[in-house]
Amino acid sequence: MIFDSKYSACESKQKIVVSRENGNEHILYNKSGCNIYQYHIDGGIVRDSHGERCDFMVEAELASVVNVYVIELKGSDLNKAISQILKTIDAYKGQLNRCQILPRVIIHKATTHDIHGKKYRDFKKAYPGTVVKVRQYSETV
Repeated sequence: MIFDSKYSACESKQKIVVSRENGNEHILYNKSGCNIYQYHIDGGIVRDSHGERCDFMVEAELASVVNVYVIELKGSDLNKAISQILKTIDAYKGQLNRCQILPRVIIHKATTHDIHGKKYRDFKKAYPGTVVKVRQYSETV
């Protein structure tokens, strides 16, 4: 477990976990019935202004692996979202060292320049499971 379960904003085997902010949302369907924890990072666990952090982390404990969805819900700045996710991963790397890290950026709009830019390409190479979607993204674990 990344953080103590008392910081989780959902029940341990909750069927649907929604991370929502500013009109964007990430929905995770827990069809496997695994233990799942949703942590509100920016403004929740991290309440100070000592650097950038992502909005949410959702941890799904599967039998063979722990998936950690590192979620940033953003207006239109993809590069800033990437920076926030990277700083969050770096800040909690000790807790994440045995996890499969799955970055998720849900954005109002992304420019073509950002999607084809070097920062995004390098990020996608480091984290091949990265997903960038507009307004809403849902997936199943």
